[in-house]
Amino acid sequence: FIASVSLPIFIITALFLFMLKKEIQPLRVASQQIKDLVDDENFQKVQISANGELSDFLEKFNNFVGLAQNRISELESNKSDLVASSKLLTYRQSKIESVLQALPEAVLVFDEAGKVSFANSKVSTLTNVSVPTILENEITNWTTDEAVIKFLVRIKNNPLSSYPTEKLEYSPEHFPEKRIAL
Repeated sequence: FIASVSLPIFIITALFLFMLKKEIQPLRVASQQIKDLVDDENFQKVQISANGELSDFLEKFNNFVGLAQNRISELESNKSDLVASSKLLTYRQSKIESVLQALPEAVLVFDEAGKVSFANSKVSTLTNVSVPTILENEITNWTTDEAVIKFLVRIKNNPLSSYPTEKLEYSPEHFPEKRIAL
């Protein structure tokens, strides 16, 4: 009795194993193609023929890869546009800084936050403080003149307001014979 029951079980098991391998074969092929694409750093659709549920999955997977390719192309295009814009802005900024550096007056430029974003070499000469020190530090760290500090703090605290109409004149400590107008 056991032998007659065992024979159909062995036959069904072998048939099931054969069908399972046949269904899994397209997945193995897809896996190998994806591995090859990743190894080659290539991004393409996976072309495999299959039937049933697996064909739906592969079709959706290929659609996803297509969308990802389009998005990557779009991002690469945007990146090149941004790089070009950045280079243009850097060029324009360097031209403006060259003009400000060539002016015979000392020039301080404040950004929207009220921080010094540019100081030409004349500021450094008049204040006896290096330009990097002026750019990297608060006003109180590079000047000791109270009138200058109050004037510049007022500008710093109202960076988007109109330009101050009043003018401040003072003599720096290390150049008492000079008069500086702000």
